[in-house]
Amino acid sequence: ARDAYEHRSLQPLLDELSAGEVAYLRAMSKVADERFISSTSAVASEIGKSLQQASSTRRRLLDKGIIVSAGHGLVRFAIPYLRQYVLQPDEDSENLAHLDQWGV
Repeated sequence: ARDAYEHRSLQPLLDELSAGEVAYLRAMSKVADERFISSTSAVASEIGKSLQQASSTRRRLLDKGIIVSAGHGLVRFAIPYLRQYVLQPDEDSENLAHLDQWGV
C-alpha cells in the first residue's frame, strides 16, 4: 500500500514542483530534528542560500500546503511520508552512478 501511495501520490506531487522546491524539501529532510521539525536557517544553509533567498521557496511550499509552520523559523512536512520519500535515492541518478562506476 505504501509503495502505491508513493508512486500514485508522492511522486506526482514532486513532479509538479520546481527543482528548487524539491531541493528545499530534501534539505528539510536532512536537517530535521527528532520531532521532524526543520529550522529554516538550517535549510537555507543546506541549499547554499541566505535565509532571505530561500524564503520565497518556503512561502510557495507553505502556500501549496506541502509544509507547515512549526513555530517561528521552523517548518515541518504536512504530507505523510513525504520526508522519508524525498530522502530516497532517485532511480535515474542511481542508475547513472552505476553506469559511471562501470565505465559505460
